[in-house]
Amino acid sequence: MLCVLAVILVSTPWTGLSEDETTLSFVSVNWEPYAGEFLPEKGFTTAIIKEACSRAGFKATFHFMPWNRAVEGVRNGQFDVLYSAYYSRERAEEFGLSRPYAHSPLVLCARYDSSASWNGTIESLVPYRIGIVRGYVNTPEFDSAAVLHKEETNSDLLNLRKLLGRRVDMITIDKYLAIFMLKSNPTLEDGIQNVRFLTPQMDVRSVHAMFSRKRPQWEQHLAQFDKALEEMEQDGTIEDIKLRFGFLTPDDLGEAGAVSR
Repeated sequence: MLCVLAVILVSTPWTGLSEDETTLSFVSVNWEPYAGEFLPEKGFTTAIIKEACSRAGFKATFHFMPWNRAVEGVRNGQFDVLYSAYYSRERAEEFGLSRPYAHSPLVLCARYDSSASWNGTIESLVPYRIGIVRGYVNTPEFDSAAVLHKEETNSDLLNLRKLLGRRVDMITIDKYLAIFMLKSNPTLEDGIQNVRFLTPQMDVRSVHAMFSRKRPQWEQHLAQFDKALEEMEQDGTIEDIKLRFGFLTPDDLGEAGAVSR
């Protein structure tokens, strides 16, 4: 018996880490097209995170649930990391925030054959009918501008239909969401060929992963994860992943966009 045990000990290398310590559990909300349990590869940001973990020497598991449950699960240490989070000072104080791995910009979208334009000022938007989604936050200046002709709908899908049907001149929308819906929704077939995204962008929010401070070695894991993300930015891997998912085109569709969450 002692001989057998000795053989096992000699033949099994000691890594100093248990299986649990090298596997990070990530949790998020379904947020198409960024992350989602039914999306290809669970979304392009999940693909970015999976690659970063691979480079950092981690295994990663991915879980999806309502936002408040996900936050609480990371807050109490049930999960290692929450992803799909916008930056805030409060979050940075409570959790370990990673460097941004994606950006979520808000844009104005017009028909490709339209002459509509804007130069970043409210005044340049006065001539146009602008579709917005009821209850969404855009920018403080835009939302408070009473001089603008804003038409509300109940969803981004309805807004896109109105735009393609020429019932509004432009709409506010998350750019990645617009690209995803125009390419995947059968009621908007071929719509991606008929729109363009106006510059400058209205707003851009950075997207981060939030590491639980209740989990062991979270600081070391965060540092390794950030280092891998930095390498991916420098060698073009993040842009390659966005291109693979169809969010970059020769027309530079990768200047992303977003609604408030």
